[in-house]
Amino acid sequence: MLAAIDPDVIAGDATLIDAHSRFQSIADEFDGESAGAHAYRNLSAIAGMMLDGADWDRPYSPLMSLGGKRTALPDDLDDEALGFFRLLLDEVPSSGLAARMCDILFVRETERASRYALAKRHTDIVAELSLLPDPDDESIQTWIRAAEIAGRYRLDDGVQALTARALEGFRGGTPTVAWHVAQAMRRARYFGGHSTEIAERLNALASAEPNAHAKVQLLEESIRWRRGSDAEERAAPSREAIGDAWWQEAKQRKDSSLVARNFLGNAYSAYRAVPRHLRSERTRKRVGKLPRLIRVAGESALGEMQKVRGGPIDLSPIVEQAEAIANDTDVIRGLARWFSAAPLQTFEDALQSADQSGLLSLVTTSTITDDARKVHSTDEDRLRSGVDPSRWARMVKNYSLHITAIATGHIRPALMQFSTNYRLDIRDFEVIVSASGFVPADRKSLYARGLHHGYYGRVTESLFILAPTIEACVRSALQASAVETRNVKTNDTEIEPGLSALLELPEADEVLGVDLAWNIRALFCGPTGPNLRNRVAHGLLGEAESCGDAALYAWWLAFLLAFTPYYHALRSEQGGPEHAPGAAGSAHASGVSE
Repeated sequence: MLAAIDPDVIAGDATLIDAHSRFQSIADEFDGESAGAHAYRNLSAIAGMMLDGADWDRPYSPLMSLGGKRTALPDDLDDEALGFFRLLLDEVPSSGLAARMCDILFVRETERASRYALAKRHTDIVAELSLLPDPDDESIQTWIRAAEIAGRYRLDDGVQALTARALEGFRGGTPTVAWHVAQAMRRARYFGGHSTEIAERLNALASAEPNAHAKVQLLEESIRWRRGSDAEERAAPSREAIGDAWWQEAKQRKDSSLVARNFLGNAYSAYRAVPRHLRSERTRKRVGKLPRLIRVAGESALGEMQKVRGGPIDLSPIVEQAEAIANDTDVIRGLARWFSAAPLQTFEDALQSADQSGLLSLVTTSTITDDARKVHSTDEDRLRSGVDPSRWARMVKNYSLHITAIATGHIRPALMQFSTNYRLDIRDFEVIVSASGFVPADRKSLYARGLHHGYYGRVTESLFILAPTIEACVRSALQASAVETRNVKTNDTEIEPGLSALLELPEADEVLGVDLAWNIRALFCGPTGPNLRNRVAHGLLGEAESCGDAALYAWWLAFLLAFTPYYHALRSEQGGPEHAPGAAGSAHASGVSE
């Protein structure tokens, strides 16, 4: 294959992605099985691999992956291709392509001495590549990769050469180049004696930067480079400057209260990050007034929001089916049919629904409550149940729409009919709840009272009983499975975490089942969605919401959790579902049809 390659032809591409496309085009000009076609296809394959320089275990990922197929990875290359790269590496000058060939050989090599030689050669090649005038991400990743290799193999000369090359780019480049190079050096952990220089230059570049977002990025990076016992003191002016940048941006956005509110929130966070004893008088005053300004801007933002309406959904078939179920001559059989007709949403279904949200998955979204509080943003880093924030927010939003449809079309019409046809009293619900292992013994009476209230339309009363009781049930279930739920503070006092924290425990999905855990999280926990537990606990529910669709669904879920074990126990005792428990065989003898 080497004889089919012209070294001058493979040089000169601005980026490896450009080389990937060009090599593929050249390969197409050769006969399909010729040496030239194989050579250029192999070059195209390695040029198209995507490098993450900080990932030591799997540094390369495919350029494309679609329908079970993907582009090449290092392990796909055969011995002939690897031999070709070894020979070609001696024929080409130092370049991004040469560094890529050397790194692919390093990844595939298993013999220790050969790996060391390739590590040194790769470091030497990359140290010759300039990061000026404007390095792309590919160049930065290549430098990070070389820095990682040099550090692991203790190639001191290589470390020094790479550091010098990076400092050249940092000192001579634009603010954007300086920011990228500083990030790369920090990821490579090459602080040396340059941390102060880098932090000060980033600060100087930020002070001259007119764009607020770029200014903030430079200042944040400069803070990360502060080292030593006085790092916080030296970083304090930078933190205040970040707050000032957002403050000025907010003042200029008179066209949008929503945007201004976000900028004011950013300013408040930046100012509060400054230790109290290091705050200037201006910062102290702004920290005091910003909460009020944020609330005012948030209230104004509500008037800027527009409703997005979809087409109407015909729920009449669901309503008719629910009412027919409620007219069953046997109340227990009717309740069983009612619950089975609308099973709980599974976690897998929720994931799939989120993946069908189209363009919403590509943008950052914020959740604003009716009282103008921003309670969530999808740009946070925290995972929930292993799901990224943006996807989780879409899952909860779709879940809210789902339970609204179920409450409107399935629960409310049937409940009206059930409570008309069957007068169930508190004793009926106590008998039903008595069969539930989910409800602890000292909560069964309270749980039954909540179900009784909801059955007769007193949804508010039901919710304010059941929301904290559901939390007690979850805590009891975890403790029964030997999961430690209490947190011990430094002063040796113990506290019980709330429902959200309980469901964050790694054992929660196993104890409750992943689907039930998902439904409880989406319905009762925040910060997005109905968030019923927290809103009940903190008095944030208005009158309409406290008896709305989410509250009604919470009652229905609680009833389902109690009724299911009761129904199975009843079938087991009475010999199957054909037994008619409408009178004495029901939860209590008062379950008599009108």
